[in-house]
Amino acid sequence: MKPLPTPPSPRTLALPLRDLLRGVRQSGLLPRSVVGPALDALPPPLRHALEDITGTEAQDAELPADVIARASAALRSGNGASSDMAAALSHAITAQSPAPLVSETVVALCWRSARGGPDAAARFLAAMDDHPPFGEAPGFLSDTAPDATAARRRTLLSAILWLLADRAGGDVTEADLLHIAAGIATDLEPDASACWTDPATLQALLVSGAGRI
Repeated sequence: MKPLPTPPSPRTLALPLRDLLRGVRQSGLLPRSVVGPALDALPPPLRHALEDITGTEAQDAELPADVIARASAALRSGNGASSDMAAALSHAITAQSPAPLVSETVVALCWRSARGGPDAAARFLAAMDDHPPFGEAPGFLSDTAPDATAARRRTLLSAILWLLADRAGGDVTEADLLHIAAGIATDLEPDASACWTDPATLQALLVSGAGRI
């Protein structure tokens, strides 16, 4: 497995502990093998508080429109804040593919390694495929079976297509756009997988696919 990009200063990203908390809230119960090492390293009061959260139904608030707008512009230009991209991608992934854990930290690291240049969206997509930001241990463990790979790529594709979609005019909701993007991603995945290691070709495919939304 390829190593993760060198982490930036922790002050520039959401703490991994926030990823853990988000995962506990999403799933209701994470495997002890996943959260155990992180929980055991915490002071007892904080550890007990996190353990007591299991079973709650709290959910993240709706993503602000300005965050979506900035992340969309960043993906189109190839440059933009990691925090906006992490929040937007995490929202899109969670909305369509609830998982034990969605890591904004891994998304942010992947974006930092990919941004810059005309094919940033394609390189970002490939980086997240190498280090999936959702699953039982985001960024480190992933199922490489063909069906699992295709499903993971459809989820990531739909998130990227959703952000690349034109939002000028109309009253279609973000949920509607994401639903349409998911359908296009299903249709696009075989062609995208065929050019996954060719950023220029994949970028053109992404732009074309987003134009269908």
